[in-house]
Amino acid sequence: MTLGGGAHTSGSLPMRGRVWYGCTKASEPFVDTVMIAARRYDMGVTHWIQYSDVRHRFRETFALPRVAVVGPLRVPPRSPRAWLIGTAFHYLLSWMVWRLNPHAIRSPSRAEQYADREARWLAMANDWRERAARAATAKEAAQWSSLAEAYRPGSTLRIVAEHAPAIVQHAQAAVADYCATGVVRDALLVSALQMAWLDWPVGLRRMSPTEALTWVTAVVPAVAPEDVEELRDLLAIVDPAVFTTRQTCLIHPSAPEIDLVLDHLLLEIKTSRERHIPVETWYQLIAYYAIATIHGIAGVPQSPTITALGVYLARFGVLYRLPLDQLASSATWASFLNWMRLHSDGGASPEPSASADGVRQMSFADAPSSSFTRPR
Repeated sequence: MTLGGGAHTSGSLPMRGRVWYGCTKASEPFVDTVMIAARRYDMGVTHWIQYSDVRHRFRETFALPRVAVVGPLRVPPRSPRAWLIGTAFHYLLSWMVWRLNPHAIRSPSRAEQYADREARWLAMANDWRERAARAATAKEAAQWSSLAEAYRPGSTLRIVAEHAPAIVQHAQAAVADYCATGVVRDALLVSALQMAWLDWPVGLRRMSPTEALTWVTAVVPAVAPEDVEELRDLLAIVDPAVFTTRQTCLIHPSAPEIDLVLDHLLLEIKTSRERHIPVETWYQLIAYYAIATIHGIAGVPQSPTITALGVYLARFGVLYRLPLDQLASSATWASFLNWMRLHSDGGASPEPSASADGVRQMSFADAPSSSFTRPR
């Protein structure tokens, strides 16, 4: 089966029954307080597969194996910030894959997109109170005032937005050094942790301005040492041969939100200590594969052939691979992909549209190009 750009088909189902992916195009900063906090990020596939009718279709279509890891837990969790370690390791492993595969195609990460977007928003920040004053309606005035208040000088969002480009630049320098030398320095691990925070903007909103300022200007002593060492240990047990490809290597392609494509394998990375792979992980991978098959993968000059789905269990150093033909027959896959065409949409939307449960249409139409380059 090939990941290709199939014809776009939009179903007539309600928003709740369709899956969106990517990042909303922002032409004007008209958003409510919730959208300010979320900064136009959405769980996409992860939310969609929780609906009972969607889960029923997946259960009826695929016979999923129950996978249990037999080997030892090689890197037990030590940090109380499990979500931060998980996201930071995604960045760290992607940089390792980038180093191992000179032919890799790398899309901009969520942290890079966030920094790029915040820079553009800050350029407009001084105009927001003026726009509120001359707004035509009270609702419009409240929206502009809300933005101006959220990004007032000294606020958490303003502090992070002002420092986000520098965080990305420091990460660029750390990754360039790592690619050139192969040495895992503390600066690389700290950059992974800072990029992980930018990857989850809602978490930034929960910081006080003082906490935010401490975080964005962090040097090694300011970062929790257990976080740094846990990342170092997770990277140390990675087998480079597993992540070295012959032809295709896609690093967090823009849409859908796939972690890696390694030759013919579509791969998800997990840092949980659980020995069983949850059924939701397989549903997520199946949905990613289906969306990529129907709509293609952004920024890829030639569609790779995917023959298997995989999960890398980082704390065990184990990769589990599941061939597509073991999941379902060709006829069953064809039927499922037709069903998915009625439940997915990859088109751009100039304004965010949302249903009552918050599922939004999103697109990577305006995503910046990757800001990471290889040392010459």
